[in-house]
Amino acid sequence: MRDDAADAEAAGGVIDRIDAGLEKIFVRLPDGRSMCWRAAGEGPSLVLVHGGAGSWLHWIANVEALSQDFRVIIPDLPGFGDSDPGPEPATLTALAVDMMEGLHGLISRRQPINLAGFSLGGAVAARFAAMRGEVSRVCLIGTAGTGTARREDAPLRSWRNAEGAERQLVLRRNMLAHMLHREESADRVGFEAYSRAVQAMTIRSRGLVKGWLVRDLVAMNDSPCFYLWGDADVTCTPTALPAAVALRQQDRLTILPGIGHWAQFEAAAAVNHHIREWLNS
Repeated sequence: MRDDAADAEAAGGVIDRIDAGLEKIFVRLPDGRSMCWRAAGEGPSLVLVHGGAGSWLHWIANVEALSQDFRVIIPDLPGFGDSDPGPEPATLTALAVDMMEGLHGLISRRQPINLAGFSLGGAVAARFAAMRGEVSRVCLIGTAGTGTARREDAPLRSWRNAEGAERQLVLRRNMLAHMLHREESADRVGFEAYSRAVQAMTIRSRGLVKGWLVRDLVAMNDSPCFYLWGDADVTCTPTALPAAVALRQQDRLTILPGIGHWAQFEAAAAVNHHIREWLNS
């Protein structure tokens, strides 16, 4: 037990160190709500959008590396992380609008940006790109809205009524069932990031992409789009993805072997390389 507590404390220290190295900016939205953003680095702007039940922590394994080449800007979407919730019920369009208003509290509306979105954040990023324009390139990782069948072996369990060690066990089980393919990928930093993000959310994110297909969202703008999935991603059927996303001439699709849904954590070095290569190509 003491070893577990020490490991958790050490993992929390890693996250806190990374967080301390980021600029933390609170932007006031037009209706008075506060939206939290983190930023680091210099260069072309790269906005990273987290997934459902997430926060900036979905990019914990990427922000330091990518900020060596880009001005990395990461929101906590409304209802997640350190941001105030929006009106209920939340919608995909409302999240994209809030993201747009928040970003324009940081940079000019005419400034070109690059976008990368994970899971729900992929759909939000695609909706955002269609609404804002001035998006040079898009990278969608494990994006929601493919229309292909999900393949979970076990349903997610509710952690809200559990306490202490039982809550930790439920959260770890959910992370392994939904986010990661290899058990050895579930290190203490990953679990601490996942559990902090899940427990901080104040809205229900499931169902926000219902009625939307990512191929239709991407088709609303001309920005070249790079799709990336792990072949063990249980939120979709990877073999059906090439047809499901309807690749255009300017788009690209890569599937990483032996990797689950949270690809940018489980295969951080490979995903960081792919993002750099795509944005610089």
